[in-house]
Amino acid sequence: MKKVLGCIRRACADYRLIDPGDRIALGVSGGKDSVLLMHAMRLYRYFSPVPFTFCAVHLQLGFPGTDP
Repeated sequence: MKKVLGCIRRACADYRLIDPGDRIALGVSGGKDSVLLMHAMRLYRYFSPVPFTFCAVHLQLGFPGTDP
């Protein structure tokens, strides 16, 4: 997890991805990658130099015969 958090911190610092007060919507599919990102962003809020909030979003498209 430290490696993932380090990559998030570095990307946010290098590219100014998050501005103070931003509200971020994370698309969560339920797969390992999106769940990891959601957990990492929750942890990143505690030591981020920039205050932000986020919420997880999952869309059920309603296609017949699919099981998300």
